[in-house]
Amino acid sequence: MSDDGKYKELECEQCGTKYNKRIYYLKNNKHNFCCKKCKNEWQKGKCPLSEEQKKDLSIRFRGENNPNYCNKWSDEQKKRGGQLTSLRMTDEMKAHLSAKLTGRKISEESMKNYAEGGKKRRGRPQYIATEETKNKIGIKSLEKFTSEFKIKFRKTNEDRGYWIPLDEKEDYIFYRDLSNWKGNLIKFLPQSIIDSFNKIGMFNCINNTDGYVRDHNYSRRSGFENSVFPEILRHPVNMQLILNSQNTAKKTSRYRDRDDQTLEELFYKIINFNQVWEDQELCIELITKYKNGERYLKEDYIRKIYQ
Repeated sequence: MSDDGKYKELECEQCGTKYNKRIYYLKNNKHNFCCKKCKNEWQKGKCPLSEEQKKDLSIRFRGENNPNYCNKWSDEQKKRGGQLTSLRMTDEMKAHLSAKLTGRKISEESMKNYAEGGKKRRGRPQYIATEETKNKIGIKSLEKFTSEFKIKFRKTNEDRGYWIPLDEKEDYIFYRDLSNWKGNLIKFLPQSIIDSFNKIGMFNCINNTDGYVRDHNYSRRSGFENSVFPEILRHPVNMQLILNSQNTAKKTSRYRDRDDQTLEELFYKIINFNQVWEDQELCIELITKYKNGERYLKEDYIRKIYQ
């Protein structure tokens, strides 16, 4: 048993290798194996299938009969699947796959046919949601994602090892996430900037490398070092829309962007902001606290999140 009490040492029933496994995954396990290969070998010896049985299983779980039919993996499932694949991918398997593709050239027509065939095999119909459907989904999501649900969801993922507990998260990363943008702030920018954005679009590392990015005038690194409350940094007056090339040029070092306004200038703009912003009163309250000597503390925000 490890120090944190979340892992248990087991012995593989097929090859006898000793390995550690998270206790969470042992609740319903009657048999334990160190890898999928051992599990397959054990199943072949214990319950070999005839050709008829294999064919029957293939038909029973094909298309709509597949329990995962039309479902999509979440980002967390994809990440977890990638990690498991990396663990299983031995040097021998890599060499085998590489040898199969060496010297082989796949035509564009074959690639297109393979992609189309994949869509049919997965059984995912091409569906575009209407605005009415999107609105219904949005309303249901708001009803579901209550504060209690978010806390429970976070704790579940922390216990399973998918998410890093907040108190173990790197201090700057934790602060950076808190001070990230909240909602659509582009509407607060001058109309000329909005028109230019509508023409050029948002930056995308594949489809639009010349696009715009949202940038903090007073950087998050400076806010972190000066213990500024993160809500202040995500105020609309601290956001500018600049081209990705301009954002790259702002780097004064690997970890720091140039500040395009001082903290006092940011305070002044927030206090004199005359548009409707949901956190306006909160930001003014936090500015007053900061000027009176109070500072951002990671522990305070962790406590708020878990309450």
